[in-house]
Amino acid sequence: MFKRLLLALVLLLFVSSAYSDISVLEPVKADVADEGILELGSVSCGETIEIIVKRRFGDFYWDKIVEEQSSVPAGWSFSWEQQRDSLIILVSVPENAVESTQLLKIGLSSDEDIFAPAFLNARVSVKKQLLSVDMVNLSQETMVGAPTKFGLSVSNNSIADHRLFVSSTLPSYWFEDIVLEIPAMDTTVFELELVPRSYGPREFSFRIESKLNDFSKMFDAKLLVFQTLSGKYTSVFYGFPFFNISLLPYYFVNSFLALVS
Repeated sequence: MFKRLLLALVLLLFVSSAYSDISVLEPVKADVADEGILELGSVSCGETIEIIVKRRFGDFYWDKIVEEQSSVPAGWSFSWEQQRDSLIILVSVPENAVESTQLLKIGLSSDEDIFAPAFLNARVSVKKQLLSVDMVNLSQETMVGAPTKFGLSVSNNSIADHRLFVSSTLPSYWFEDIVLEIPAMDTTVFELELVPRSYGPREFSFRIESKLNDFSKMFDAKLLVFQTLSGKYTSVFYGFPFFNISLLPYYFVNSFLALVS
């Protein structure tokens, strides 16, 4: 009887020790004991934190998140899904969240569960100034119809991915609005390409806006577009920003003379 009790106690200690290990793979890599606190880092308003936990621990597997015993701050939401080797927990921060430090409590359990769930306490800081953007080559000379590129650098110091919307004050047939995906904890360089459709000087602006919160920034730019033979005729189709309507007949005459000369 005593030997059986001792064996059960040893088995209980072994299983409890294995059961308490929670291996976090993303957004930081760490092994955390049951009820331990893990510092995740900083996140911006409106973003979604992706926490990935390795399913296997010792001879067992985490199979699910115990939602009724997990908790996030008021107004936040979370969901989860089971994959072959991991559990993915998505925690969404509201757009109107205030700067603060919050604790996320996530309960994990196994289908072979003979103990209470294990808990991961993840601490995260909500901050507003985690994105920075800059542009280069804002004043350029180019030709009508020639693709012209502007460099955009975006630094994301958040543990979550971000999305930016880029637009301009140019007509859509010069530059098409785009959405950019910004990886977490990374600096990414993009090339914004436009195609001038008429010649002459052109001042305009690029606008960089977050799709998740109220971040936005404007960059003023300038083009000096030189004329080409084809540019004389494409201007007829794309408008006459540099001609008075009363000069339109002379414009067609000059184009025709240029063609036959």
